[in-house]
Amino acid sequence: MLCAVIIACGGDLTNNQPSPDQSQSSEQKQSSEQKQSSEQKQSSDKRQSISDRNQKQDGGPYQWGGSALDKLISIDFNAPSKEFKQQLITHKGFPEEHRQFFNEVHASINQVVGSYPNYFYIVYDKERSNEENEPIIQKLKDLNFKGGRLRTVADVHEERNCLTGSNTGQSRTASTNPISICLEDLKELTWYGHQYGDSSLEELQNEPWKNLTRLALHYAHEYFHHYQRAHSLDRGLDYQGDRDNPRTTVYAPPWWTEGAAVAFQNAWLRQHWQDISFFDGQTWEDGLGNISIASVTNPWAYKEIRQAIMGGPSEGRGRDCTPDFTMGPWTERYDTERAPDADKCPAFMMAAPYLATLTSWQTVWIDIPRDFYDLELGFWGAIEKYTGMDTQTFYDNFNAFLRAGDPEDEPPAGWQPQPGPFADYADFFSIASRSN
Repeated sequence: MLCAVIIACGGDLTNNQPSPDQSQSSEQKQSSEQKQSSEQKQSSDKRQSISDRNQKQDGGPYQWGGSALDKLISIDFNAPSKEFKQQLITHKGFPEEHRQFFNEVHASINQVVGSYPNYFYIVYDKERSNEENEPIIQKLKDLNFKGGRLRTVADVHEERNCLTGSNTGQSRTASTNPISICLEDLKELTWYGHQYGDSSLEELQNEPWKNLTRLALHYAHEYFHHYQRAHSLDRGLDYQGDRDNPRTTVYAPPWWTEGAAVAFQNAWLRQHWQDISFFDGQTWEDGLGNISIASVTNPWAYKEIRQAIMGGPSEGRGRDCTPDFTMGPWTERYDTERAPDADKCPAFMMAAPYLATLTSWQTVWIDIPRDFYDLELGFWGAIEKYTGMDTQTFYDNFNAFLRAGDPEDEPPAGWQPQPGPFADYADFFSIASRSN
């Protein structure tokens, strides 16, 4: 579900953010220590038994690992498989063509990213009765979503969100069982291209493939977030996993979670649209390739955003951007004054392809989530490992990059994912899970 420029909506946890000065000071200190010992620590961490690390000591910050990690390993939580594990839960009378489309799209995605457990796509119909929506109301209760308190379809509609989640056990303990949930109304799927695109209802009725193209991109985007979550294991993907001590999570910022997901959804569709029978008779050049719900690596978006930031006209993708835009610690979460859900300029997502030009898409999509669990600094420890930059240096360099050269310059080499099979440049099945 699109929330302004953010596609994956945040949760409803409370906010306890350290000040930017506190965050930066901690990062600088940890970065120095990490630089000296990261390789040695990664090797030892992967071998050592950490069965007693998941308990808080004297009320102190969470120490990841131990029985919570053991539980997730036992269910292959971060082990990619080609077995179909996604679960589609629907109201009674759900259209079978929607079910077939969902299955075809996710079967294709599984061949690229891999299938991971505990992903539930739940579709209700607010125009139908509670009895007709009973299967999804019961499933949400079983999944402990919102404490199992939703009793009517009206209750469900008030809590719609994608991607959200729950836990049928207790987080960060031996009973943990984290669940990713996409909870949407049937109308949102049926007319997705109208609600989150520029197509009229009449256009979608005459050319339904336009709606299905946007819906396929949406499916790929949200599932990619589940993949990101899976590799954060018991630490949690971002600050929302522990707002009191956000640095106990892997602390992945929105520019990476969203930018990497947008780049993936578009690269996947370009390479695999012919896997979907609903697109038979279409073409890429004159059809599907012209449909989008978000873009981050297209050359025209690169030029429009940089043009606005460099003081030129604010047009197209750059229409919400101004020369005042900068990235910094304030863009590492959603609920600050200059966060991505407050500043509508999509330039923050360009940090993902910028990172790819410094490293590779293999690093952006695979190496970082492979490593960020074990590193003390989590996501930012992985950034330092692959770029040699600490947090502030990365932001300073990216802000300078947005303003360098001429607004009409083409993107640098490596900005766009390569055409051709993913395995040639980004092999998702090469990721090392705890289980294997």
